[in-house]
Amino acid sequence: MSGTPEIPIACTLGAGDLRERLAWIRRVTDDTLVTHRLEGTTLHLVHDWRARADLERIVAAERACCAFLRFDLADADGHVELRIRAPEHLGAQARWLFEQFLPGQPQARCGCAPDACT
Repeated sequence: MSGTPEIPIACTLGAGDLRERLAWIRRVTDDTLVTHRLEGTTLHLVHDWRARADLERIVAAERACCAFLRFDLADADGHVELRIRAPEHLGAQARWLFEQFLPGQPQARCGCAPDACT
């Protein structure tokens, strides 16, 4: 046992703010996502360089409301790479935490629980 308290898997946004956030993330994803891959509990996203400022703001906002996720941004070869890590104990279940960052996903879902947002 590490003695570190576990951060609850819960989004702290209200319903209206959540809808706005999901729409924003969806716009950035639809407009600038180049490629992605999911490896276990880590989602790797590569966006066009134009998304840098939006991704910085999204990461800052998501860190505040979803402290259980870990976000890393890096520049590479004219792109911006975003890595999002979910808690390891979730295993394959972590995918639902990432749906708003993936192409072609419905906006109505959120990263707080599967099927929790409508």
